[in-house]
Amino acid sequence: MTTQQRPPADKDKTAAGPAAPEAGDLEGQMAERRRIAAELRQGGVNPFANDLQITAPIYALPYDKPEDVGQLPLDSEVTPESPVHAVAGRLLQINDMGKAKFLFLRGDRGAMLQLYLRADNAEAFALSERLQLGDLVWARGPLFRTRKQKRALRVDGLRLLTKALRPLPGKVLQEGSKVTDDDWRYRYRYADMIVHPEVADVFRKRARIVAEIRRFFDERGYVECDTRMLLQTNGGAAARPFRTHHNTLDLDLYLRIATELDLKRLVVGGLERVYEIGRLFRNEGLSRFHNPEFTTIEFYQAYATYEDLMDLTEQLLGGVCAAVNDGRTVIDYQEFKDVNLAPPYRRATMRELVAEARPDAPIGAGPCTDEEVAALPAYARAVLGDKAPVDYGHALVALFEEFVEQPGEHLHVRRPEPRHRALRGCLGIVRQVALRCGCRFGPISRLGEAATSSLRTSRGDR
Repeated sequence: MTTQQRPPADKDKTAAGPAAPEAGDLEGQMAERRRIAAELRQGGVNPFANDLQITAPIYALPYDKPEDVGQLPLDSEVTPESPVHAVAGRLLQINDMGKAKFLFLRGDRGAMLQLYLRADNAEAFALSERLQLGDLVWARGPLFRTRKQKRALRVDGLRLLTKALRPLPGKVLQEGSKVTDDDWRYRYRYADMIVHPEVADVFRKRARIVAEIRRFFDERGYVECDTRMLLQTNGGAAARPFRTHHNTLDLDLYLRIATELDLKRLVVGGLERVYEIGRLFRNEGLSRFHNPEFTTIEFYQAYATYEDLMDLTEQLLGGVCAAVNDGRTVIDYQEFKDVNLAPPYRRATMRELVAEARPDAPIGAGPCTDEEVAALPAYARAVLGDKAPVDYGHALVALFEEFVEQPGEHLHVRRPEPRHRALRGCLGIVRQVALRCGCRFGPISRLGEAATSSLRTSRGDR
């Protein structure tokens, strides 16, 4: 059988092993599976064996393409000299034809293989009567092609590796629809991958993305650092922390909400380029889109400006996207289609984007003027109502969030802060750079130039 994610439909010949209680009776099904496991033990069969090896994963077996199957011999043409393969996978379907059976295994990467088992192999055939869907099975034998021109493995040896004590979740066969309970899918990712093997590709791609990010920074002389997770003081971001207690020191501690402060201390100490890929913990909110614990990357570089940061970010995103997508830089992400991550990206200020979205806003084409600073808060109150901020900088941000960002976009624009560096030559204006994907004005934009109502001392390195 060629590599695929679902076995071929054949409902009339599908069996699930020994008779079991009704499908909805989970406890009854689990009791039945435990009973079979106990009987196997009494008969000298270990239902959780770990003494067998495979010669190759199913996805790496030869003749996996339909055009190559014709090179395999028929069952009657198999000789003692034919190569023998040992494989393992999860049992998804049993087609019982009396004196023969086809068992369908799924291995890593969703690869499928059908096993052909004849009744004259008495020991293996007897074991197959005790197998149930979801069991992990080991098989050995030569490959051949069936009369329907499908690849199959003729079973010479069959072993049970792991008895599945729970029935398979949802529908894993071709006649069923996908599980649609998103809450269940995200809570039990391992079970979701059994039902939908394509989900595992997300995990593989994520691992490649992290590896490429690490390679990107390592090649540019950045030093990867591991900073503290348990802190006596909470800082680096505005978020509610998790609290814990160190018993030996009798000390209350916080789980970190950011890696920023310790990384900056390393820059002060002489490491001019540092980064960390690590977990953060923020005790606020929970949904499929927002996890209290998550992974971030933060990097810091001495003697660089926000313009260097923008150049670096373009190189990072474009390079990583091409590396994990076979050279492609145009991707689909959720509802956004044909997002092009190849540099250069559009660079625009908040003022420019708000002016495009609201042509009647009192925003001039040139630098910000005193007249604009005075007029914009009143304009914001007119279009946003009482929720509009009363100072220029926050009013600009509010207009940006309301009219520029996509509705439902899970992005956050940090408000102007005293520690942001003042923009050279522009009184009251600070720079903060953010990356936006899916804004109304350009698929990817760099946004910046927020304003404060009055210039304060800039203490940071942003």
